[in-house]
Amino acid sequence: MMTTKIDLSGSPLKICLTGGWFSSNNVGDNAILDGICDSIRKHGEATFEVLSSSPETVEALHGIQAFAPKRSPLGVLKSVASADALFFTGGTPFYDEIAHMGYFAALATVAKMAKTPVVVFGISLRTLDKVLNRYLTSRICSQSRYVAGREKKSVERLNLLTPNHDEVHLLPDPATQMLPETNDWAQEELATLGIHNDRPALAICLRDFGSPSSFRSAHYTRNYSTDEIENLIHSIQTLAAHVVKDFHHDVVLFPMNTKAPDDDRVPSTQVFEGIQDAAIRKHVHVVNHQYSARQMKALLGAMNVVVGIRFHSLVLSASMNVPNYAIGYAPKNAAIMDFYGRNRYMQTIDRLDSTQLLHDIDDIILNREAQSRELTVWNEKINEDYDMELQKVLNILQMEKHK
Repeated sequence: MMTTKIDLSGSPLKICLTGGWFSSNNVGDNAILDGICDSIRKHGEATFEVLSSSPETVEALHGIQAFAPKRSPLGVLKSVASADALFFTGGTPFYDEIAHMGYFAALATVAKMAKTPVVVFGISLRTLDKVLNRYLTSRICSQSRYVAGREKKSVERLNLLTPNHDEVHLLPDPATQMLPETNDWAQEELATLGIHNDRPALAICLRDFGSPSSFRSAHYTRNYSTDEIENLIHSIQTLAAHVVKDFHHDVVLFPMNTKAPDDDRVPSTQVFEGIQDAAIRKHVHVVNHQYSARQMKALLGAMNVVVGIRFHSLVLSASMNVPNYAIGYAPKNAAIMDFYGRNRYMQTIDRLDSTQLLHDIDDIILNREAQSRELTVWNEKINEDYDMELQKVLNILQMEKHK
């Protein structure tokens, strides 16, 4: 059932956003932010403010005013208090760090005192082992006027944490709604990288699992052994050689983040350096430039196939109707493949079989056009579901605004 569309032109909303890693050039979090802004602006005028540790980065990348909690606490308070809504968003804003969750709970308290509606907008929820963090998450969600997870398991977990909430919704990842750069731009950019449209290209988006243990424990579901990481690199090398030699593809290793200690160029370089055959190396391209989220969506949209460890490489490629393959390091990888009906095209790092990988990629390449058409159908449904949920949120906020 469709919800009546809201026209914001006569009464624009002001929305304060927090929760994503908007302080960096991370493509995934920035795609979420751009997707939220793009989708709301389709309904009319709206203004946005972001809470971020690096407001300069947010303003440079998105043209949105931002406030740093430590440098401008008064600016943060004013932003929350004057907004028509406080959105908790990003990939996984709620996790097991007490200081972090305490800060979010304080923001929700400020919003409550200022009568600013709180919205939990399409998040993933990891396991919360600490009782206090579960309690704080529950308090935030229970106070919210709208709560949504971006995949089924997160919806289930949010339901368990908020038994008294009316409903926890399923909202597709907002990055699916982000407007990409043009295809003409993508083709010109690929040509500057030495990749021309006379040869199809397969993109690979890796992640560095050799980061310090303190970083891994906060950002990964589990730590991976040296043997598992070496098998991953070797499997990608084998895959690259296979598609270059047997399918006459170029291989492009794109970074989704270039900020240490999570620099995707590290494993990409390891893959390239392990390929000894000069004829193969000629068609394997390690990209060192950090593209914006919109640019990356266009570039992945110009690929024949995408192989992704990075979660948003899978979101962006699928939303551009490009068949993809997931190498999972966290439950969210499986969740997005299931969301698009592609869970058969996935392995996990700890059980990665290179022979199976090659077999699966062969199947995707040989059936590429049919799979692209299937993704088109999935995207029509996903876009409709997203718009229906967004309209629910806008209905709520407009009613609150005019009380």
